[in-house]
Amino acid sequence: MADVRKLDRATRCLALVGMFLQRWALMEDALRGALGKALGLNKIQTAIVASNTQLRDKIHILRTAVEATFFDPASDKDRFKSVLQSIAEAAWKRNMIAHVLFFEPDKGDGVQFFVTKAKGKLDIPETIWDIAKFETEYLEIDHFTDELRLLEERLEYSTKLLSSLTYLSSAPTQGALTQASLADLFHPLPKSRKSGKRRANRKKYDEIPPSSRR
Repeated sequence: MADVRKLDRATRCLALVGMFLQRWALMEDALRGALGKALGLNKIQTAIVASNTQLRDKIHILRTAVEATFFDPASDKDRFKSVLQSIAEAAWKRNMIAHVLFFEPDKGDGVQFFVTKAKGKLDIPETIWDIAKFETEYLEIDHFTDELRLLEERLEYSTKLLSSLTYLSSAPTQGALTQASLADLFHPLPKSRKSGKRRANRKKYDEIPPSSRR
């Protein structure tokens, strides 16, 4: 990430917000990819369905798909459902940054958001995110993106596995267990070319105190 500390305060304010929104957009792109894979859609179909589906509905669909999908180890089912729930719980941050008026604060190095709460009682809390807060949020969003890319790969693997099992169960017994069909059935879990980066991001994310992710 570029060293935003070298920018003037006004430009730094815009850069911090822009980098958050870009990361969130990349995360939503990964969410769309996983959604399409879960529903067996091609890229054009995925684009059509995803563009007409709210974030909360994408999360509901994917959490249900994860629950209905075979994972090895089985604990990955809870892992991915937890990630999806965390994305849903973090959506308010994206909404705040996308819709609330903001400026550089009078003091400090971050961004001040002019949040207004008016549900039975008027409240205008002081909401300032410094650079450290933004960096924590960037790590969290990058973690979400990595997990969603992995989920997409795992859903594809499970789909191929199910197709192989279906084929083997319906094929004639004699000659059904060919070398090709067995190889397709028992091919190893996919290894992403970015697995090393994912591990590094996950390590950084795990080091963030839970209280800082709120």
